[in-house]
Amino acid sequence: MYDSRDAFLNEIIAHPSEDAPRLVFADWLEEHGDPRGEFIRVQCQLAGIEPDDPLFDELSDRESSLLTQLGDQWREDVPEWARPGCEFRRGFVERVAVWRHENFSKLHQLRHCTPLQTLSLHDVAGTMKEFVASGVLEWIRGVEVLDSVAGFHEMRDLLSLPDDDQDGAPEPVFIQRLSMLGLTLSDAAAIVLKYRVNLPNLVSLELVRCDFGSHGAQFLAETERLPRLISLDLSENEIGDAGVWHLASAAARSTLRQLHLRETSLTDEAIQHLADAVFTDNLRTLDVSGNRLTDASAAILAKRMPNLKWLTARNCYFTPRGLLQLQERFGKRMRV
Repeated sequence: MYDSRDAFLNEIIAHPSEDAPRLVFADWLEEHGDPRGEFIRVQCQLAGIEPDDPLFDELSDRESSLLTQLGDQWREDVPEWARPGCEFRRGFVERVAVWRHENFSKLHQLRHCTPLQTLSLHDVAGTMKEFVASGVLEWIRGVEVLDSVAGFHEMRDLLSLPDDDQDGAPEPVFIQRLSMLGLTLSDAAAIVLKYRVNLPNLVSLELVRCDFGSHGAQFLAETERLPRLISLDLSENEIGDAGVWHLASAAARSTLRQLHLRETSLTDEAIQHLADAVFTDNLRTLDVSGNRLTDASAAILAKRMPNLKWLTARNCYFTPRGLLQLQERFGKRMRV
């Protein structure tokens, strides 16, 4: 029986983005009376639908119930040090938090026990070279760095950037998702992201509360070294209307489908820029919460940007009239 389980798991790990191997395993588990099969099936369904789907609440409730009953048992898929804060997706532990750099030498233990997608790194200042030396970037797909002490040096080491006095392009880093929260990067780091990174597969970039301004947004807008980028989060940076204008005008960002600009010192002018942006027809998700937006922005969001599906606009300056316009356009797909 365990040989069969191992064969299923190996197939899932070999094809982590596909649902089919997981659902085949779910069938097998259900045939053997194992509730893990239902859990895999429920989470796969949830991953494939939007929150406004009629089945979403029912499936979410069942997911929570199964995790409450059996989550501790299923977390035993991964080593004990990796269990605190780990998260399931599509039936398996897919995100692991690493709280101590001493565990970098143990990351190889995760490669063959679960279809891991993302590592969330905490308190990594001065230790990023050790993380890269573990070899995990050869197979992991997403990296999150959360550290208010870390900064440009950690970003440079993570992305294998050569020193300033060295010529040549850096080695490619094949991660698909990169998130940095609270690092002191500043606009200078954005210059590096424009001219020196090598991230050919990156589809999602989060630089939240990283001390970027409008110039940093300009460099990020113009870089052609992120050819597959579809999701960008610059929340809690002072990019302002000028930064949004750069993002909206740059041909290199025409592929954006998700844009998060929470608390970025925007006014109604920024929303006009977004309505005229090169990516307007592609944009599906927008977060502009915590900005100085009035009913003029509500009117633009309600009447233009025809393919925008999900809007988050909490803590803005809308009156009941503006909110009504947004409600008529987005319904349950709006969060205010």
